[in-house]
Order: sequence, then structure tokens, then C-alpha cells
Amino acid sequence: MARHNTHRSEDSPSAFVAGTAAQPVSYAVGEHWLSGLDLHVYLDGRPVALASGRLVGALQLGSMLIVAAGGELVLLTLDGEPVERLTQAQGVPAGLETIGVDGRGGVWLRTPTGVYRGNLEGAG
Repeated sequence: MARHNTHRSEDSPSAFVAGTAAQPVSYAVGEHWLSGLDLHVYLDGRPVALASGRLVGALQLGSMLIVAAGGELVLLTLDGEPVERLTQAQGVPAGLETIGVDGRGGVWLRTPTGVYRGNLEGAG
């Protein structure tokens, strides 16, 4: 899997109240921050979506943000508007651990059982 500009930061800006039990996770995505706490996904501190599980990665692909959380991919516009939710029924492999993009714009998904190249053609 090629390196990508998505990274985890426990100290990144967020809209979370101190003292909550769950630890927020944030990813720099283009010029934005995508953060997750429990099942909530935030774009630049603004709530934009609910996920079925913990946020494990995010990236920008063209004019789309792709959020990997809870075994699904959530596609958002750059403004945070939900476009589509892809689940195992649409071919997303179980146990997503992270998401990345290669130099050709190919989306890669890592799971405990292997690395898969995503096919987002026709999505959205």
C-alpha cells in the first residue's frame, strides 16, 4: 500500500468535550480535518454523519471525502454532505483497519485478512 497524506492525531482540533470516556480520532484530509467520536463523524468540528462504528481512516479523492468507519465507507462532498454509504452488501470487506490511496488515485482497504483495492466507479 502506498503512503498517503492521512494520519492519526490524538491532539488535533476537535469539537469534543473534555472528560468523555471515548477517545476522539482525527485525520488531516486535504485542507480539512475529519474526526470521529463514538459513532459521530465531524468535518472541521461540525457534525456531518453517523457511522456504524469507530472511524479508522479518511481521505480525499477528487471532490469527494471517503470515510472508513465500522466496516463501511461513507462518501461525503467536500462540504460534508452525505452522498452514499457503502457496506458489505456493496462489497466493502469486513474488518476495515485503514484506508489509503496510491499515486494513480486507487483506493486501498486494509483488513485483518489482506489488502484490497476498492472500486468506487459508479458510487455517488
